[in-house]
Amino acid sequence: MSQSPIVLDGDFNSQAAISMGKTSIDNLPTMLWTLNNQVSIFNTHLEFLRAGANMIRTNTYHASIYNLNHFVGIDVKDSSSIITNVASIARKAVFSYLHETSKNATNQEVHRRVRPCIVGFCGPYGASLGNGSEYTGAYGNALSQSDLVEWHKTRAKALLDAKVDILALGSVPCAKEAAAFVEMLQNFPHIRAWITFYCYNERILADGSDFRKIIKHCCRTMGNQMMAIGVSCIESRLVSPLFNVIHRETFPYNVPLIACPDKTSYRFKEDFTIEIIDRKSPLNLPISEWLNMGATIIGGCCGTIAHDIKYIRSEIEKYNVVQQKKSTINDNNSNVVKTKL
Repeated sequence: MSQSPIVLDGDFNSQAAISMGKTSIDNLPTMLWTLNNQVSIFNTHLEFLRAGANMIRTNTYHASIYNLNHFVGIDVKDSSSIITNVASIARKAVFSYLHETSKNATNQEVHRRVRPCIVGFCGPYGASLGNGSEYTGAYGNALSQSDLVEWHKTRAKALLDAKVDILALGSVPCAKEAAAFVEMLQNFPHIRAWITFYCYNERILADGSDFRKIIKHCCRTMGNQMMAIGVSCIESRLVSPLFNVIHRETFPYNVPLIACPDKTSYRFKEDFTIEIIDRKSPLNLPISEWLNMGATIIGGCCGTIAHDIKYIRSEIEKYNVVQQKKSTINDNNSNVVKTKL
């Protein structure tokens, strides 16, 4: 894995809609039906890779063993293989991209190239229900932690069967579910993982639980399995305050951070009224600020497409140039001091 900050992909369904010539893919049955469209899945991954992503997530955020049966009519016995096959398409896209870009690359560039990582992407339990509960985490009241461990384990195993590089739980709104995912990872001790949280503010997750406590628990429990921890599906203005909380709660450990803000938001506010924000304008994110705070992975959530990932890539490259110049100046100054001494 490169030492440079990692560019993650964006919202799969928003980009897939463009690939398929649709206005949007915004309901659960339609999202699940796209799992049958291998060409669209392949092309969507490829567009994000071409835009500069060096880490892509499998199109499995909303999929589960059971909702594929309920909404699409796929036999439960076959659902695992569907998830594995969908994840395998991401690998095909990566190798196609490497072949495509090697044609005009020098031998040195080919030798130095790092294969983009494939993330086995898990959404929260509520994302599989199609009732908006991924924005409240209310389902945590009806399910035990052991229920959630077993539910996540079946999908995780199907993703690992596709030989994904990393597992991830994205936009989790429920502290109990984050704890369950961390517990579930103990069944797969050789895989690294990251978790992002869906928060209303810098104090609480969507289910009202204490953000600080669950951050501490995840960091202490995951140990070497933790690749990063952060936030997603939130407005960009909340990223830095939430990063500050993570820093305070994990000090003195230098925990890598991940940010995936959105452009289009479908969320419940603290008074449990729904708010829909549709942002058509280009992203304008404080990328350098997040990188200075310790962000190692930056991507997009709701509404972000390949064009937005190209912007994130460009901002990270600008940051890297500035940092390289600073490093060169510091080295020169150090040499001057040594010479005088």
